[in-house]
Amino acid sequence: MDKVTAKLYRELDAYLEAHRSEIKSEADVEALIDRFMQQQSAKPGITLTKSEQTAKTAEDYVDLADAAKSPEEALSYVKKALALDPENIDALCMNAVLEGRDDPNLALSLMSRALEQATAVMERDGWFADDNIGAFWGLAETRPYMILLRHHLECLITCGRMRSAQQEAERMLTLCENDNLGVRYILMCLYAHFEDREAMQALHHRFEDADESQMLLPLCAGFYKLGDLEGAEAYLRRLDAVNPDTREFLYRVSNETLPELPEADWTQPDTLEELTFLSLSNPYLFIGMEPWFGWACGILPPVRKPGKRGSTEKRKK
Repeated sequence: MDKVTAKLYRELDAYLEAHRSEIKSEADVEALIDRFMQQQSAKPGITLTKSEQTAKTAEDYVDLADAAKSPEEALSYVKKALALDPENIDALCMNAVLEGRDDPNLALSLMSRALEQATAVMERDGWFADDNIGAFWGLAETRPYMILLRHHLECLITCGRMRSAQQEAERMLTLCENDNLGVRYILMCLYAHFEDREAMQALHHRFEDADESQMLLPLCAGFYKLGDLEGAEAYLRRLDAVNPDTREFLYRVSNETLPELPEADWTQPDTLEELTFLSLSNPYLFIGMEPWFGWACGILPPVRKPGKRGSTEKRKK
């Protein structure tokens, strides 16, 4: 990542932070980014729009790949980026994603190889110095590596390598203590899957016992799996208190009427969509847990409000 790009990322972060109160959905985030980029484009001497005719660096071709209209077009740009800079971590990651898009085993193999190359580059350039550990992502130069780790984590889970996935997630939280990529939610699901009470409680406490839907739902599931129904109920009631769609979510799961998985990786916190995203993105924990959902519905009977859109009331024929 060149200095200009790194500076742009830092300014974008600051801009989004300054306008945090305006963010209610992913569309709001995208609108703010568009506004920021338009402001940057208006500055003298700055050209943000890339074309194949003007592309000169690996970063330029990565940008083109990111904006490509098809996987094939994106892959062609990625290859050009790697030809210019075989160590470009963004390009290494994108190449693995695109080449392995139809084969999970190939994707994992390519992503592991890309991670090995990227780690060697990061070590050589001194990014694993003690002063940097814990601050990854806060350093613009380390963001491509964190994105690569996140993709590798997803590949491990897809291929059923759960212990390796747990270790990867733990490493990511060591590198980035603020967890800008939401790895703690995946890790909590993994701990619940393995019924690791101490690890679940320690992770929750590490993030100040925050009442976040994506922490509380797997905590409830994990404690149910442990046979600790009192603890499971306590987390379930905390979830119900913070997320007004909890009862509808439980009802929809029990009646197999969940909405489709949201296309975006971001959902508005404490909504039905967030609970849906979490449960469908981590099937190894939630699929086959019908008795738990039935138990939870017994604790929190669905509240049905006639005429309310998205309510659990059955429509009259």
